[in-house]
Amino acid sequence: MQKKRLAQSKGRVCQRCGAALQREVRNPFDPFWIVILICLGAALAFYLIGLLIMAFGLWLWTRREPYWVCPTCFGDREATPSVL
Repeated sequence: MQKKRLAQSKGRVCQRCGAALQREVRNPFDPFWIVILICLGAALAFYLIGLLIMAFGLWLWTRREPYWVCPTCFGDREATPSVL
């Protein structure tokens, strides 16, 4: 019998500087519009559609999206002023 080799896991390193990436979580939706959606659902709460709108807004509020950030490059980007 032949032993199977596991594929090497790809390390999460920055392609620019080689530093290890850190995992951060953000909300992919704008909180302002989610609150508007929840308030609209509350205004229509006497109808069945209002309760569905509120439930959808609360579901969007809890959604989180992970992404990987290089602390070295991200720190450089904040220190460098952007010119418009």
